[in-house]
Amino acid sequence: HTHKLEITGGTIEGGIASNGNGGNIYLATGTLTIGGDAVITGGVADRAVARTNGGGNIYGQVSTILNINGGTIADGNCVNSFGGNVFTRGTLNMTDGVISGGTAINGGNVFVNGYDNERIFTMTGGIIKDGTATTSVGGNIFVSAKGGLTLTDCNVSGGKTGRGGGNIYSAG
Repeated sequence: HTHKLEITGGTIEGGIASNGNGGNIYLATGTLTIGGDAVITGGVADRAVARTNGGGNIYGQVSTILNINGGTIADGNCVNSFGGNVFTRGTLNMTDGVISGGTAINGGNVFVNGYDNERIFTMTGGIIKDGTATTSVGGNIFVSAKGGLTLTDCNVSGGKTGRGGGNIYSAG
């Protein structure tokens, strides 16, 4: 039995994980698909443990799959950790939609954690913009050591960082 969650409309907002991950959504197993006009916004994850924590709006555990086929993921915050909007230890596929306005130490909008195993982020459409890495790297996207990133027909813009990779930082 494979767990599947699909969100194609409505709003999920303002969730807080005060000492944990995934302010709005924590995906422990299976597949999460976001599409249509779904809005996931304003989540906060506040836990200061390096490399394995964050995801202001969405956190994906090891072996999960996150498919973003539309919708908006915005304004997530991880003041003390990584991936302001999305933190994944699994696979991330984006074909459409918008991820914007995230804030974190690393990976203002998206943090792909390849420290555990090889993890891949494939973006074949959509927009990632206006992310902020407050003190470190990867204003919009951070891909860690064993991570992979493939970008095709997409837009990544407006990232800000304290050290490097205003839009994209790859540690591989």
